[in-house]
Amino acid sequence: MLDVYKGLRRLGLNIDILPPDTADLSAYDLVLAPSLATIPAPLMQAFAVHQSIALLGPRTDAKTAEFATPVPLPPALPGMATVVARVESLPSGLTVPLANGGHFLRWRVKLEGGSAREMTSDGWPALIAAGRLHYLAGWPDEAALARILTGLCANAGIEVEALPEALRKRSDGHWAYYFNFSAAPVAFRGVTVAAADFAIFPA
Repeated sequence: MLDVYKGLRRLGLNIDILPPDTADLSAYDLVLAPSLATIPAPLMQAFAVHQSIALLGPRTDAKTAEFATPVPLPPALPGMATVVARVESLPSGLTVPLANGGHFLRWRVKLEGGSAREMTSDGWPALIAAGRLHYLAGWPDEAALARILTGLCANAGIEVEALPEALRKRSDGHWAYYFNFSAAPVAFRGVTVAAADFAIFPA
Protein backbone atom coordinates (compact mmCIF):
# COMPACT_ATOMS: atom_id res chain seq x y z
CA MET A 1 0.00 0.00 0.00
CA LEU A 2 2.77 2.43 0.93
CA ASP A 3 4.68 1.64 -2.28
CA VAL A 4 1.64 2.58 -4.36
CA TYR A 5 1.07 5.69 -2.24
CA LYS A 6 4.67 6.79 -2.81
CA GLY A 7 4.42 5.99 -6.50
CA LEU A 8 1.37 8.23 -6.88
CA ARG A 9 2.96 11.03 -4.87
CA ARG A 10 6.07 10.87 -7.09
CA LEU A 11 3.71 11.62 -9.98
CA GLY A 12 2.43 14.75 -8.24
CA LEU A 13 -1.06 13.44 -7.50
CA ASN A 14 -3.52 14.20 -4.72
CA ILE A 15 -4.69 11.03 -2.96
CA ASP A 16 -7.78 10.22 -0.91
CA ILE A 17 -7.68 7.17 1.37
CA LEU A 18 -11.06 5.43 1.59
CA PRO A 19 -12.38 2.77 4.00
CA PRO A 20 -12.59 -0.77 2.56
CA ASP A 21 -16.39 -0.85 2.79
CA THR A 22 -16.82 2.21 0.55
CA ALA A 23 -19.96 1.74 -1.53
CA ASP A 24 -19.62 4.61 -4.04
CA LEU A 25 -16.52 5.27 -6.18
CA SER A 26 -18.19 7.59 -8.67
CA ALA A 27 -16.18 10.64 -7.58
CA TYR A 28 -12.87 9.08 -8.70
CA ASP A 29 -11.29 8.74 -12.14
CA LEU A 30 -8.74 6.25 -10.79
CA VAL A 31 -9.12 3.85 -7.86
CA LEU A 32 -6.37 1.62 -6.49
CA ALA A 33 -6.69 -1.22 -4.00
CA PRO A 34 -3.11 -2.51 -3.77
CA SER A 35 -3.47 -4.82 -0.78
CA LEU A 36 -7.02 -5.96 -0.05
CA ALA A 37 -7.19 -9.69 0.63
CA THR A 38 -10.93 -9.53 1.39
CA ILE A 39 -13.30 -7.25 -0.52
CA PRO A 40 -16.41 -6.34 1.49
CA ALA A 41 -19.71 -6.68 -0.38
CA PRO A 42 -20.35 -2.90 -0.67
CA LEU A 43 -16.95 -2.33 -2.29
CA MET A 44 -17.36 -5.29 -4.65
CA GLN A 45 -20.66 -3.82 -5.81
CA ALA A 46 -19.00 -0.42 -6.20
CA PHE A 47 -16.35 -1.97 -8.48
CA ALA A 48 -19.10 -3.66 -10.49
CA VAL A 49 -20.72 -0.33 -11.40
CA HIS A 50 -17.61 1.90 -11.37
CA GLN A 51 -17.21 3.64 -14.74
CA SER A 52 -13.60 4.74 -14.35
CA ILE A 53 -10.28 2.90 -14.14
CA ALA A 54 -9.40 0.71 -11.16
CA LEU A 55 -6.27 -1.29 -10.35
CA LEU A 56 -6.37 -4.13 -7.83
CA GLY A 57 -3.18 -5.65 -6.49
CA PRO A 58 -2.07 -9.29 -6.29
CA ARG A 59 -3.91 -11.56 -3.85
CA THR A 60 -7.01 -9.35 -4.08
CA ASP A 61 -10.06 -11.14 -2.67
CA ALA A 62 -7.89 -14.19 -1.93
CA LYS A 63 -9.48 -14.81 1.48
CA THR A 64 -12.96 -14.77 2.96
CA ALA A 65 -13.71 -12.88 6.17
CA GLU A 66 -13.05 -16.20 7.96
CA PHE A 67 -9.62 -16.43 6.26
CA ALA A 68 -10.64 -19.35 4.03
CA THR A 69 -10.04 -19.64 0.29
CA PRO A 70 -13.21 -18.36 -1.41
CA VAL A 71 -15.31 -20.21 -3.95
CA PRO A 72 -15.27 -19.35 -6.80
CA LEU A 73 -11.49 -19.04 -6.74
CA PRO A 74 -9.98 -15.56 -6.63
CA PRO A 75 -9.86 -12.95 -7.83
CA ALA A 76 -13.56 -13.38 -8.85
CA LEU A 77 -13.77 -9.74 -9.91
CA PRO A 78 -16.75 -8.33 -11.86
CA GLY A 79 -16.51 -9.33 -15.53
CA MET A 80 -12.97 -10.67 -15.17
CA ALA A 81 -12.69 -14.25 -16.47
CA THR A 82 -9.40 -15.16 -14.82
CA VAL A 83 -8.44 -17.51 -12.00
CA VAL A 84 -5.35 -17.64 -9.79
CA ALA A 85 -3.80 -20.99 -10.66
CA ARG A 86 -0.66 -20.73 -8.54
CA VAL A 87 0.92 -18.41 -5.99
CA GLU A 88 4.66 -17.98 -5.55
CA SER A 89 6.56 -16.17 -2.80
CA LEU A 90 9.84 -14.88 -4.22
CA PRO A 91 12.93 -15.11 -1.99
CA SER A 92 15.10 -12.04 -1.51
CA GLY A 93 17.16 -11.38 -4.61
CA LEU A 94 14.92 -13.36 -6.97
CA THR A 95 12.81 -11.25 -9.34
CA VAL A 96 10.60 -11.92 -12.36
CA PRO A 97 11.32 -9.64 -15.35
CA LEU A 98 8.37 -8.02 -17.11
CA ALA A 99 8.30 -7.87 -20.89
CA ASN A 100 7.77 -4.09 -20.86
CA GLY A 101 10.48 -3.39 -18.29
CA GLY A 102 10.89 -3.64 -14.54
CA HIS A 103 10.34 -6.71 -12.39
CA PHE A 104 8.01 -8.46 -10.01
CA LEU A 105 9.49 -9.02 -6.57
CA ARG A 106 8.38 -10.51 -3.21
CA TRP A 107 5.48 -12.47 -4.70
CA ARG A 108 3.53 -13.22 -7.85
CA VAL A 109 0.40 -15.08 -8.88
CA LYS A 110 0.01 -17.14 -12.04
CA LEU A 111 -3.27 -16.50 -13.80
CA GLU A 112 -5.29 -18.56 -16.24
CA GLY A 113 -7.73 -16.87 -18.61
CA GLY A 114 -8.54 -13.21 -19.04
CA SER A 115 -7.24 -10.44 -21.27
CA ALA A 116 -3.56 -9.70 -20.59
CA ARG A 117 -2.29 -6.14 -21.00
CA GLU A 118 1.25 -6.96 -19.87
CA MET A 119 3.24 -10.20 -19.65
CA THR A 120 6.16 -11.52 -17.64
CA SER A 121 9.26 -12.61 -19.53
CA ASP A 122 8.39 -16.27 -18.77
CA GLY A 123 5.03 -15.95 -20.51
CA TRP A 124 2.50 -15.42 -17.72
CA PRO A 125 0.05 -12.50 -17.56
CA ALA A 126 1.40 -9.61 -15.48
CA LEU A 127 -1.57 -7.25 -15.83
CA ILE A 128 -5.11 -8.40 -16.65
CA ALA A 129 -7.97 -6.13 -17.70
CA ALA A 130 -11.73 -6.51 -17.94
CA GLY A 131 -13.01 -3.25 -19.35
CA ARG A 132 -11.64 -0.55 -17.06
CA LEU A 133 -10.94 -2.93 -14.16
CA HIS A 134 -7.31 -4.12 -13.89
CA TYR A 135 -5.65 -6.83 -11.80
CA LEU A 136 -1.89 -6.85 -11.14
CA ALA A 137 -0.42 -10.37 -10.93
CA GLY A 138 2.63 -9.60 -8.80
CA TRP A 139 4.37 -6.94 -6.79
CA PRO A 140 6.17 -4.48 -9.14
CA ASP A 141 9.46 -2.81 -8.46
CA GLU A 142 9.67 0.99 -8.56
CA ALA A 143 10.32 1.18 -12.31
CA ALA A 144 7.45 -1.13 -13.26
CA LEU A 145 5.07 0.54 -10.83
CA ALA A 146 5.88 4.01 -12.20
CA ARG A 147 5.24 2.82 -15.77
CA ILE A 148 1.97 1.08 -14.88
CA LEU A 149 0.64 4.00 -12.83
CA THR A 150 1.62 6.51 -15.52
CA GLY A 151 -0.18 4.45 -18.17
CA LEU A 152 -3.34 4.09 -16.09
CA CYS A 153 -3.37 7.82 -15.36
CA ALA A 154 -3.04 8.58 -19.08
CA ASN A 155 -5.98 6.27 -19.83
CA ALA A 156 -8.00 7.95 -17.10
CA GLY A 157 -7.21 11.45 -18.41
CA ILE A 158 -5.22 12.34 -15.28
CA GLU A 159 -2.24 14.61 -15.81
CA VAL A 160 0.91 13.54 -13.96
CA GLU A 161 4.11 15.38 -13.17
CA ALA A 162 7.22 13.32 -12.42
CA LEU A 163 8.84 15.03 -9.43
CA PRO A 164 12.42 15.12 -8.15
CA GLU A 165 13.05 12.58 -5.40
CA ALA A 166 12.65 14.94 -2.44
CA LEU A 167 9.81 17.07 -3.81
CA ARG A 168 6.10 16.37 -3.30
CA LYS A 169 3.07 18.25 -4.59
CA ARG A 170 -0.37 19.10 -3.28
CA SER A 171 -2.90 20.99 -5.41
CA ASP A 172 -6.16 22.63 -4.38
CA GLY A 173 -7.24 23.25 -7.98
CA HIS A 174 -6.06 26.86 -7.95
CA TRP A 175 -2.52 26.59 -6.57
CA ALA A 176 0.08 23.85 -6.61
CA TYR A 177 2.26 23.58 -3.48
CA TYR A 178 5.64 21.88 -3.81
CA PHE A 179 7.27 20.74 -0.56
CA ASN A 180 10.95 19.87 -0.24
CA PHE A 181 11.26 17.10 2.35
CA SER A 182 15.04 16.80 2.08
CA ALA A 183 17.94 18.45 3.89
CA ALA A 184 19.27 19.93 0.63
CA PRO A 185 17.89 22.51 -1.83
CA VAL A 186 16.12 21.24 -4.95
CA ALA A 187 16.10 23.07 -8.30
CA PHE A 188 12.66 22.93 -9.90
CA ARG A 189 10.77 24.98 -12.52
CA GLY A 190 13.54 27.57 -12.64
CA VAL A 191 13.58 28.19 -8.88
CA THR A 192 15.45 26.65 -5.98
CA VAL A 193 13.31 25.22 -3.19
CA ALA A 194 15.31 25.39 0.02
CA ALA A 195 15.62 22.43 2.36
CA ALA A 196 12.41 21.87 4.38
CA ASP A 197 10.76 24.71 2.43
CA PHE A 198 8.06 24.99 -0.22
CA ALA A 199 7.20 26.84 -3.41
CA ILE A 200 3.80 27.81 -4.82
CA PHE A 201 2.81 27.92 -8.50
CA PRO A 202 -0.55 28.38 -10.22
CA ALA A 203 -2.21 24.98 -10.67
